[in-house]
Amino acid sequence: MSHRTKKGKKRKYEKRKRNPPHHIIPSSRGGLSTEFNLIYPPLDLHVQYHILFENWTPKEIIEKLRAFWRGDDREMLRHFNKPNKQKAYKILFGDMTHKEIEEDLEEIWFDSIASPYRVSKKDL
Repeated sequence: MSHRTKKGKKRKYEKRKRNPPHHIIPSSRGGLSTEFNLIYPPLDLHVQYHILFENWTPKEIIEKLRAFWRGDDREMLRHFNKPNKQKAYKILFGDMTHKEIEEDLEEIWFDSIASPYRVSKKDL
């Protein structure tokens, strides 16, 4: 995506006074724009989430984090040990344990009903 497009999208959401929606199942992976697949996290956290997890599905995120934590997957070690990924990880999770991170992801990022960033039908 070009820099201009990103800027254009940012401006679009600034005009609406709302952060861009976060698709739990990414739209690029077939996720729909329904209240059950959207949340509106703060923009700074949303950006860090996508720096760290790109357009992975919730299942992929958990699987890849577990592989990273085990230390037995070179690809995941390379992915998560990049400076920008380490910074995003720290911003999102601080000093949480692995179990706390999984719970945080499940409750806040993967569950549109329980999430504090929930979307209602009127927001769509």
